[in-house]
Amino acid sequence: MPPQIYDVIVIGTGAGGGMAIRTLCDAGLKVCALNSGRRLDPQEDFRNHRATWEMKFRGFGDPATRMKDTPDFLDSEYNQGAWERDIAFTTAPGTKWMWPRASAVGGKTNFWGRSSARFGDIDFKAATQDGYDADWPLTYEEIAPYYTRVEKMIGVASTVQNRPSNPDGVYLPPFNFRCLDRILQKGCEKSGVPYLPDRLAQLTVAHDNHPACHYCGDCTFGCEVGAFFSTPWLLLPSAEATGNLDLKTNAIAKNILTGPNGKSYRSCLYRPRVTAGI
Repeated sequence: MPPQIYDVIVIGTGAGGGMAIRTLCDAGLKVCALNSGRRLDPQEDFRNHRATWEMKFRGFGDPATRMKDTPDFLDSEYNQGAWERDIAFTTAPGTKWMWPRASAVGGKTNFWGRSSARFGDIDFKAATQDGYDADWPLTYEEIAPYYTRVEKMIGVASTVQNRPSNPDGVYLPPFNFRCLDRILQKGCEKSGVPYLPDRLAQLTVAHDNHPACHYCGDCTFGCEVGAFFSTPWLLLPSAEATGNLDLKTNAIAKNILTGPNGKSYRSCLYRPRVTAGI
């Protein structure tokens, strides 16, 4: 059987890979996406719509097999096998450091903090500001239309704040402050420091057939209804609807073959992955 030929092969389905997949599929290209882990089922793998007493180990996972010394969201009965294990890195004696990396389809977009501020001139011209290294090869004015396009696509909640260091965008209504926020806001006012809503890729109103957030729990455990931006909820369904996407799960890119100049893309070989818990 002859090998399948694709226009593009995308390795990884997180924030960057997911956006590339959707954009390319929408443009009519045939895309193969490789992902190292499995595809999560929000109703089975996320926890906010289920009580801890419904799980055998109260949601923390089997003590004999779960990852040690890590935050609970990295490994539990809710998203078993969604995170990389045994990533090779070393730490100095007496120190502790963790590098969590999600292997599930969508990567960390399933569990991220959703803060979505724009870079401003101070960021693109940081080298000029501090006199070291080189500025970005583009300006805020050049990239601003793309920020706007993505904000309209994914839905970002915030307010217009007129801060050059954090440029304003196109926003859904902001989230209401909590009691704690009101207390902090009053304290900041006494010091002359503004206390403002973050830019959050989380829905305060229905958007693009996704419901608004209903405050059911801790979003870092994943969202069962797609009320914040993630690749599986927002980008992959659109890409799959084009008929141009072939998603390979539990697959790792083995090697990439290039042309004589070392840059021309030729092919990508991958192998199925077998991992405990997946």
